[in-house]
Amino acid sequence: MNTNSVDVEDFWPLAPLQAAMLVASLRAPESGVFVQQEVMSLPEPVDARTFQTAWHDLVRRTPALRTSFHWQDLEQPVQVVHRHVALAFEELDWRNLDAAAFEAQLARYLGDSRRAGFVLDRPPLMRLALIRGRAGQVRFVWQFHHILLDGWSAQLLATEMIEHYRAQVRNIPYQPPVRRSLRHYIDWLATRDLEAAREYWADVLHGYDEPVEIGLPRPFGRATLADADTEVSGNLDAEESERLRAFARQHGLTLNTVLQGAWALLLGHYTDRDDVVFGAVVSGRPPEVPGIEQMIGLFINAVPVRVRVDPQAALVPWLKDLQSAQARGSAFHHLDSAALRRCCEIAPDRPLFDTLVVFENFPQAAAKLESATGSLDLARANVPLSLLAVPGDRLHLKLRFDRSRFHGDDMGALIEHLLNLLRGIYAAPFATLATFSPLSDAERRRLIEDPNVGDADACVDLDPLELLRGLARDKAAAPAFIADDRVLDFDTLERASSRLARRLRNLGVDRGVPVAVSAPRSLEQVVAFYAVLKAHGVYLPLDPAYPRHRLEQMVADAKPAVLLVTGPTPPDGPATVIDIGDILDPCSDDAANDERVRWRCDDPAYIVFTSGSTGRPKGVLVQWGQVSNRLVWMWQAYPFGANEMACQRTAINFVDSLWELLGATLRGVPTTIVSERVATDASALIRLLASRGVTRLWLVPSLLKAMLEAQPDLGRHLPRLLFWVCTGEPLPADLYHHFRRHHAKATLYNLYGTSEIWDATWFDPDQEPPVLAAVPIGRPITGVRAYVLDSKLRPVPLEVAGELYIGGAGVALGYLGPTDLTRERFVADPFAGSKTARMYRTGDLARVQRDGLIVCLGRRDQQIKLRGFRIEPAEIEAVLRQAPEVSDAMVVLREDRLVAYVAAPASSFDVRRLSAWLRERLPHAFLPAVIVRFDALPLTPNGKRDRLALPPPGELPDAGDADPVLPFENEVQACFAQVLQLDVVTLDADFFLDLGGHSLAALRVSSRLSRQLGTDVPAGVVFDHPSVRQLARWIAERQAAIPEASDDELLELLTSLPAAEREALLASREPAESRGAP
Repeated sequence: MNTNSVDVEDFWPLAPLQAAMLVASLRAPESGVFVQQEVMSLPEPVDARTFQTAWHDLVRRTPALRTSFHWQDLEQPVQVVHRHVALAFEELDWRNLDAAAFEAQLARYLGDSRRAGFVLDRPPLMRLALIRGRAGQVRFVWQFHHILLDGWSAQLLATEMIEHYRAQVRNIPYQPPVRRSLRHYIDWLATRDLEAAREYWADVLHGYDEPVEIGLPRPFGRATLADADTEVSGNLDAEESERLRAFARQHGLTLNTVLQGAWALLLGHYTDRDDVVFGAVVSGRPPEVPGIEQMIGLFINAVPVRVRVDPQAALVPWLKDLQSAQARGSAFHHLDSAALRRCCEIAPDRPLFDTLVVFENFPQAAAKLESATGSLDLARANVPLSLLAVPGDRLHLKLRFDRSRFHGDDMGALIEHLLNLLRGIYAAPFATLATFSPLSDAERRRLIEDPNVGDADACVDLDPLELLRGLARDKAAAPAFIADDRVLDFDTLERASSRLARRLRNLGVDRGVPVAVSAPRSLEQVVAFYAVLKAHGVYLPLDPAYPRHRLEQMVADAKPAVLLVTGPTPPDGPATVIDIGDILDPCSDDAANDERVRWRCDDPAYIVFTSGSTGRPKGVLVQWGQVSNRLVWMWQAYPFGANEMACQRTAINFVDSLWELLGATLRGVPTTIVSERVATDASALIRLLASRGVTRLWLVPSLLKAMLEAQPDLGRHLPRLLFWVCTGEPLPADLYHHFRRHHAKATLYNLYGTSEIWDATWFDPDQEPPVLAAVPIGRPITGVRAYVLDSKLRPVPLEVAGELYIGGAGVALGYLGPTDLTRERFVADPFAGSKTARMYRTGDLARVQRDGLIVCLGRRDQQIKLRGFRIEPAEIEAVLRQAPEVSDAMVVLREDRLVAYVAAPASSFDVRRLSAWLRERLPHAFLPAVIVRFDALPLTPNGKRDRLALPPPGELPDAGDADPVLPFENEVQACFAQVLQLDVVTLDADFFLDLGGHSLAALRVSSRLSRQLGTDVPAGVVFDHPSVRQLARWIAERQAAIPEASDDELLELLTSLPAAEREALLASREPAESRGAP
């Protein structure tokens, strides 16, 4: 840039927000995010020539409208005021269009113009259009880049232009206002004590390492540029607005402070945080600068507002503290965003804040425009969500949001929640913050009482032993269970279990006494289970496939009185051991005098062990009411039909095995027992299910996936198996759809539960909307309550993530042993209307969709926090499973890096191709540092994916030696080192996260590499490819994609270029070795 050019009137540094806008604009030049569009309706007649002349004069008087921005080859960007610019003014005739077509054409025109944007180093950064329609309709469109003007300045200029135009039309003299140059403000900035400002903000932002994001789901699919940004609005009516103003006046508060307090409360509810940070736009017009009110330029700045939301704080003192803090910080509002982020621990490639509040307090031009109306677009900002508040008789609120990040329905709900909080503030001025909720009464009722919390009635009365006796009487010879070539009929089951039950009672087994059963799935195990029921004991399944040490831990904790086993080596313990291997041998004892037992809902029924965080399994004690509720719900909702065949394939230590033992049997339906060998062999399992004509199957998604891989055409091989239930682990959407394509006549249900609640929610795809991004876990079953709550046990809004709690009949009695864990996980249910009601804290994150369906988002304790990012491994795994060569994936954190383990065939797997594929779909922080390939991922004995079996990836090779040196790596490496003044830069070090780079430094890299290599390297590419290796690869691919020009074409191109660009192009065509490349 030649600042001595005759066209240059002056130049000076950028104001704080201008620097941030420059970087953001260069990073995403086609986003149009900072293109401001003012549309005015003007009365006829409009003299186009006079109107254009008024604008010419305004541009001549206003340096800001003749300004361009330059950064190439400069250590710091500058803004240059030109003496002359060619005004971009067009007059359009759309009088042939009716009203609807006119509006549609205007929307297209604005969209195209926004996408076209502006080239920041080519003035003017402004466009004007006068558009004529039917019946004298005239629209004036004024577009400019926000880097030139803030809203205050735009309103001043609009007023000045209209007054000047009217004076010319009336042929009267016009005296423009006298304005001081922006140079005075820039010089004032240079006198500020930057160290004092840094100390202030470092204190305010101490410990702030993660932007406060509103945890709403992203829309399914991608928004296009044309619709990537939109808005919703709402307002308080005149009476409500006056009550809010009166509240503010009474307590010495500004309306802006009240609005910011309400926004902080809203963020607290949406993010479950007591410490929230958001951005606020400040005027940036220091009163000590003479004439500042009339200056034209970009003075505003966006600064962080940090608010502690203490639930016990009283509202008015809390708001006054917020106002005082804002007043103290006003002396330091001039610090730019790059300096602000160095005052906190936010990662360099993350936004300083995710939401922005704009309170419109500048002079309005509407009074000067008389019948002209306009709406200056002030809330557009480089954040995904911004709030614009316009005070007046009615407080008007407008939310502008990125449609690629948020759903319009969610934003409509959010603005209503903000209005609810504002209404609550003036209605309860002396309340504590805990009192205020964004939810309306109707929303709260829906979340707590309406369909998705189920019908938690009193205990379901069910006598399983009476049902079995009836079946033994009415269907004595009918098969109850089938194992290989052996059949157990109902009469034999009744007699054999009664004989064993008498032995148990003789050993002291009664209500609440545990009896362990250590046997594989077999007819003997079935008889033992029913014998425990008949003895009124507590059933304790011990899978003999488990390690002996783990079984002994379970026996030690549960303390069973009797241990029923098949096999010679039962786990050690004080229990009496009975070998049940001969329990089905013929016997004359028919148990005619069997003692009758009556099960009650509060009777302890079974113990099941689940994994514990300490490494020792924890036992869950469950009452009969849970079992009876679960059985009756399924029988009523999905009754068995004629000629059905059930299946028992779940390992006996998992709760779903209880359904397989009871559900079909007590309805007189036979059950096929799957042997241990067949249960883990997908092909053998399919053959068995087909040969036995099984009609219902419970399985984990991992096994379903294996079955589809073994036999994709499941519908043809298993035509009778139409009732499939996935449970035990999340059901991926791609697996769900894959199954539906290959077994169209079958229904795949999704069932959610844990050992502590058995089965709680159920998704029936035949009764719900189509599955898109995630398979819901559905709605609570009858008798069960489901809530999604925050850490303070408050219901969260629809679509907002919270922790899933389960209440009602599904809640177990608690854990064995010390009561601390039981008190922590089984808590009082404040919504059930009973002092004794409890609910279970699942530890799973979930959200309730607007249709009432619950979606599980993964374990709360599996969230990863890496370099200030909260990362959900399940999200990365879902993306990996969409890759063409990947069939399954798991992601874990190893030390300080993400490691992805993928199942993929060795013959087609290419880690570079997969890495490139991921870079197109995931944020940089979500990209795995290491990808490890398996033929198949390890599974637990029950078929679940086994994270604990994943091996560490081993020592990584040195980053510089990992691959052969790519073209341009030396140039990029040297550039990084020069710009950042570093001696050593490794090939895979991140420019921002590892090397300490910032946005302006990235601009210098872009500029230097573009000049040195003769290839345009946009700033956005540096942000998206932040390591030497990534950026060098991009440059190499870019150059390889540029076709070689012929000599004639090259000569024609060279003669048309300026000297500097001509030299750069010639340099780029030299052989690589002459440029010093290896």
